[in-house]
Amino acid sequence: DQSFHVIVESSLDVLKGGKRQPLQLDNCFGEMRYLTKLKPTASITANRDMTVMRSNANMMEGTSVT
Repeated sequence: DQSFHVIVESSLDVLKGGKRQPLQLDNCFGEMRYLTKLKPTASITANRDMTVMRSNANMMEGTSVT
């Protein structure tokens, strides 16, 4: 699945290279995989229930400005 997510409500932690970094409202995750098509390089852990907006190529094509 080639998509990325934007945090709409709540927060989460990203674990990469043994370091934990918090992400808050309006931050995104999965964008590097979406852009590079490489395997994931980090793990995501939700701190509590959350709402995210999932975006993929089809959605992006439908919102392009010409």
